[in-house]
Amino acid sequence: MAGGINLFILVVAVDIVCGPLLTLVLLNPKKSRKELILDVALVASVQLAALAYGLHSIAIARPVAIAFEVDRFRVVAAADLMAQPTSGEVKSDGTTQNQLRVGWFGPIWVGTRLPKDSDERFKSLDLSLQGYEPSSRLDWWQAYELSLPDVLSRAKPLASLNTSAPGLSSRLEQAVKSTGLPPEQLKFLPLLSHKQTDWIVLLDPKGKPISFAQVDGF
Repeated sequence: MAGGINLFILVVAVDIVCGPLLTLVLLNPKKSRKELILDVALVASVQLAALAYGLHSIAIARPVAIAFEVDRFRVVAAADLMAQPTSGEVKSDGTTQNQLRVGWFGPIWVGTRLPKDSDERFKSLDLSLQGYEPSSRLDWWQAYELSLPDVLSRAKPLASLNTSAPGLSSRLEQAVKSTGLPPEQLKFLPLLSHKQTDWIVLLDPKGKPISFAQVDGF
């Protein structure tokens, strides 16, 4: 959903161009040993620079959280957090006051709190209009368990999904099967990212996320 596979393929393709192909273009048996060493060193430098930039791009594009936001879940990338204005509640080690930590080994599940007062509600609306959603503001995060009542009140029964489009019913059936629960016990909420908006999160009766399906949840 975050576009990581395409980005990874692009990084690999660029490194192939910068490495073997450039080497084939530059290498010439008629060149002196010194010239060949210089050529190989230049190619290696370009390739390492491209690899470093590619890994950096992947690192900031990685999903760090899946946040519940009003009536949906949203995939939050590391780059979303880097540009966020905050209210000063973020600590120097990247944690918030509730100790939710951004990591490197997959996204964490978080909730988002409500505005504290009318002034903060107005500021939140202004930030949302600028593209800074509550789900990507570190100081608005809270433990997912605190959002469970809102999750359960907003979740919809699986039977309300429109699966008339070709292929949707089979994808949904496969996702339901992976949960090990009967369909009538499952609920869902839409799942969005910057790249895609046609996914859902399947929830068990207690509101715990247990599976995903590429189905439009709106």
